[in-house]
Amino acid sequence: MSKLKNFIVATGVMTCLFAAPASAQMSSVYATFTPSQEQIDATFSATFNDCFALAGINSSGKNECMRQEQFLASARVEESYRAVLPRLPAEQARVLRIEQQSWRRRYQRICISKYEYKNTFDQIGLIRRCILQEAARRTVWLTTRS
Repeated sequence: MSKLKNFIVATGVMTCLFAAPASAQMSSVYATFTPSQEQIDATFSATFNDCFALAGINSSGKNECMRQEQFLASARVEESYRAVLPRLPAEQARVLRIEQQSWRRRYQRICISKYEYKNTFDQIGLIRRCILQEAARRTVWLTTRS
């Protein structure tokens, strides 16, 4: 397991994501969806763990790696969404469009609100890790839709 994966597991960042409340527009299936760690890990880019390892103990370096990965994670979510949409029946596609719009508006806010009042030197890092994990969770969920 990479240093990043060990850190994410050890710090409990995963728990902030999988207990996310279901909104009126989010299906209960997504609200209770918990992918495996292997599925989450598979969504990260090949260069992400290398970048994280090179950063060593430097928090600002790790935050920069996560910032760069956030852009890629957003693109992966959108790519997965666009791939699954045409395969769904019309009504399921309509529901997914509504859910995706709701998810886009709220996924970063979940992580920000969880950590915004933490008195920690690595508050931004906690938020970024949480956002990356939520984007990975959404990507995995979308790829499991028929």
